[in-house]
Amino acid sequence: MSAATRTSPRSADAPVGARSPLAGTGSLVRLILRRDRVRIPVWIIALTATVTGTAPAFSDLYPTQTDIDLRIAVVTGNPVGVVFTSPGYGVENATPNDIGPLLVNELSATMIVLFALMSLFLLVRYTRAEEESGRGELVRSGVVGRAAPLAAAFIVVVAANLLTGALITLGLGGMDLAWEGSLAFGASLALLGVVVAGVAAVCAQVSEFGRTAAGLAGAVFGLTFLVRAIGDIQDSDLRWWSPVAWSQGMRPYAGEEWWPAFALVGLALILALIAFVLNARRDFGAALLRPRRGRAAASRFLRSPLALAVRLHRGSAIAWTAIVLAAAVPLGAVLVEEGEELADMEVFQEMFGSGTGAAEEVLRFYLGFISLIIAAFTIQAVLRARGEETAGRAEPLLAAAVARWRWAGSHLAVSVVGSVAILVVTGFGTGLAAAAQSDESSHIANATGEMLAYVPALAVLAGLTFALHGVLPRFVALAWVPYAYFFFVAMFAGLFDLPEEAMDVSPFVQVSNATDGDLSVAPLLWLSGIAAALMAVGFWGISRRDVASG
Repeated sequence: MSAATRTSPRSADAPVGARSPLAGTGSLVRLILRRDRVRIPVWIIALTATVTGTAPAFSDLYPTQTDIDLRIAVVTGNPVGVVFTSPGYGVENATPNDIGPLLVNELSATMIVLFALMSLFLLVRYTRAEEESGRGELVRSGVVGRAAPLAAAFIVVVAANLLTGALITLGLGGMDLAWEGSLAFGASLALLGVVVAGVAAVCAQVSEFGRTAAGLAGAVFGLTFLVRAIGDIQDSDLRWWSPVAWSQGMRPYAGEEWWPAFALVGLALILALIAFVLNARRDFGAALLRPRRGRAAASRFLRSPLALAVRLHRGSAIAWTAIVLAAAVPLGAVLVEEGEELADMEVFQEMFGSGTGAAEEVLRFYLGFISLIIAAFTIQAVLRARGEETAGRAEPLLAAAVARWRWAGSHLAVSVVGSVAILVVTGFGTGLAAAAQSDESSHIANATGEMLAYVPALAVLAGLTFALHGVLPRFVALAWVPYAYFFFVAMFAGLFDLPEEAMDVSPFVQVSNATDGDLSVAPLLWLSGIAAALMAVGFWGISRRDVASG
């Protein structure tokens, strides 16, 4: 045998990529960083800026001890405030010169949710979504071990969390806040984000589809958040069954506790181990939960683009409805029950006026906030059309006798109708809970009508997303930019004392103003007109451009 034809036994027996399950991890990390060189920094900068940009405003918002005491009484003195913030560790010691505990109480719940969303979306994007799109198979055809994609995803997402936590620590520490408290706050957020990444990694092994995996991970996180909220309201040990409580239990600026940090690290390691074990036991592209086999021929209820769109969006709409109902219905009962106490608080009187209708005004305020959450479903549903297009599933459909406007319009129609259905169900459920608590049936009609008023605002976001899909399909994700601004206005307009002109840009503010007191139909009509114009632009763009071939 000549040297030219000799092969090593190792290379002949096994593929090069199978030598190590982690082979090629470094290359995949570099590929992810190159591919998401904009997305990841945007997440990191946005989360860091939310904290470090908000902190300086606290001194102006609460300049005196009286202002601080009022704020503490409002937020920590009622269950709703506890649900949306935290138990308020150390807030009783907050002063104008030491706003750390107050800042943590105000921002921790919001930042925990944002860190969780970053981890969830990024981890699923780099794992299950890659397999679903077929890119993962191309990657594995090279020198890539079986566990390398999951390991690379973990490395990137964990690094993003830790870097963001470190920047928040440096930012707050540089503002003359205690360094130990700043470190505890940054670490509490980053480690909770790593835990959620572990949950998402496990869910990515369970489902064959990225959206289902993200939904499962979101449901698990929502459940842990609910357990924390119930435990905090009852002031019971139930809270410690939730890692969200562990994160807040690090007590930044309030006598720091470090044992929860080790608990979070341990839980993250366990979840990562489970994810790698499941990853090794399943076939590539498959999952532990196998989808049911479909029928050989579609039923007559699936023989149209609209029926197909309904089928594709059905699971997501049901999940969103359940999540929003779980948050809104208890809120309706609690707000009515606590109405008298709320009406007596000076801050609520300044915001919503005094009198017997104060509780209804507070409920109305929170329903507006919930409508903003439902708007995320609206955008996500319209974006599904782009996902179907880039995945190559739209092209065979359009090759048949299906017009582009019918296909795209079906997704748009389902997103709008689905959003309206969620608004109605949420308003009805919340009003029903309030009516059962107060024996006043008028709450049902009022809450349902209040939610329906936000249809034009959601239609504007649907129209904007649809227009981007039609005219600038590569930049359709920019639809989340105005949504982020509207969310910022809803959350922090009072904190930053935003000028009225900056707030009026939000359609949700316009709806709120239109329904405040005597109903003003004009803003709702011109919002509807803007939405219709944006949808027309989307139809025009889709009819004139090529369809992505996948």
